[in-house]
Amino acid sequence: MVENKVDEFSGFKTDFYEIKRFLEGYDSYLKNYLSSLLRDTAKLALVAKQSYLHSNYFDKIVLYKSPINNFSLRLHIWDDFNYPEFKSDIHNHRWDFCSVVLKGVIEETVYSKILDEGDLIEMDFSTSKNSTRKYKRKNNATLIPRYKTRLEQGMCYTKFSDELHDVVSLSSYSATLMLRMDDEKDYSSIFLKSNQNLANREGPKSFFNVEELRLKIIKLLKNI
Repeated sequence: MVENKVDEFSGFKTDFYEIKRFLEGYDSYLKNYLSSLLRDTAKLALVAKQSYLHSNYFDKIVLYKSPINNFSLRLHIWDDFNYPEFKSDIHNHRWDFCSVVLKGVIEETVYSKILDEGDLIEMDFSTSKNSTRKYKRKNNATLIPRYKTRLEQGMCYTKFSDELHDVVSLSSYSATLMLRMDDEKDYSSIFLKSNQNLANREGPKSFFNVEELRLKIIKLLKNI
């Protein structure tokens, strides 16, 4: 049912209202879907091969990717027990997405760029199919925060590809379910401090193995 729904969304003009309804209704399908995934070792292995610790220190778990285009259903998990040094860079995306908070509290700050000079370095980056990242420096930049939003369990939000934001978890354990849509452009942007090193943004150092993924899903099921 879940895979069919993602394929249905990917095959037509994006309907944000229907996507939001699907995500907000996660109580009706997510626990059963994750429980069935735990019983299917082969399927769990496929998910593990495309899931890893993101450079912004959350676990990115790709539950399903449509064969039609780049639509995919993901879990994002912030777990202070494993990653106490969590820090998010200001960035946008190549694609729009909708997300619902499954557990905990996250805070999103949305920014505007006001100058092509300043203390931040603006870089374009793209990602290849094997998750190799390419960076291109553009300008220095100055950003100002426009607003903050506190997002609690059950709340759903939409982000468009050109919006600059960062996200932090305000809880010791937070999780979201996200539907990533098709690419709107070939690259996205990140804004780094001049002394930041790109080493931790070179893509996943390694993907989760099956047992690691199994334990992460079991922990999530205990928390939602």
